Amino acid sequence: MLVATEASPSVPALVALSVPIRRRDKLFITGALLFFSALAWGDIIRRAGSMGVTTSDTMAMPPPPLLLQGALFLGMWTTMMVAMMFPSAAPMIYTFSAVYRSRREQGLAYVPIWIFLTGYLLVWAAVAIPGFAASRGLAAAAQAFPWLGAYGPLAMGAIISLAGLYQLSPLKYTCLSHCRTPLGFILHHWRDGYKGALHMGISHGGYCVGCCWLLFATMLAVGIMNLAWMGAVALLIFVEKLLPQGVLVGRLTGALLVVGGLVIAIAGL
Repeated sequence: MLVATEASPSVPALVALSVPIRRRDKLFITGALLFFSALAWGDIIRRAGSMGVTTSDTMAMPPPPLLLQGALFLGMWTTMMVAMMFPSAAPMIYTFSAVYRSRREQGLAYVPIWIFLTGYLLVWAAVAIPGFAASRGLAAAAQAFPWLGAYGPLAMGAIISLAGLYQLSPLKYTCLSHCRTPLGFILHHWRDGYKGALHMGISHGGYCVGCCWLLFATMLAVGIMNLAWMGAVALLIFVEKLLPQGVLVGRLTGALLVVGGLVIAIAGL
């Protein structure tokens, strides 16, 4: 017998989970997620192109204050997360939408999808803090100790190999299982109301970070605006979360990353 608690679905939520997702709702959600993802990719491509354009005026300008640099990094990082993560979040959004559509039809309180997505993005925005600190630390170390540049390939290879090892770890697949089973996530993490939807978005974002954080760390090593690497990471995340053989693909990719990282590190010695 299932007893509803604050952390478990209410009876209406359990009933809603048995209702199939409407094709119209699914098309609307898919279109909206792809639209915002495409906008974000367009902005990233524009930024990447502008980074290669320098003038004597821009080179002579002093760097912006640290706080402004952090804000710019946060904006860029959040845009990257929308571009790379929104498509793979679609199944969870479908399930969330189906629950609340059914609740609204029963005359119960309705919470819009954007509340859940806000919680989800808040987690990924928080990841920007250590990401910015790491990028600033690496830049400062390279400036203070120019000889460290000779060890760049070694560091890159080590990070890529670590990402590969994490791909093979039990923790990775514990987190991934929550992302691959939206119904199970809803059943175990349900919260009512706006605050509850925000909490669920944060919880789901936490599992996504647990799945992917070292893959994103490789972007700091390879180049945070490396479009080819970004596309490869986004595709891998999509396959891992949505396709039936995603777990196998993730493990095979992990093995390749370990080997590839070792090759890069050894070549840099």
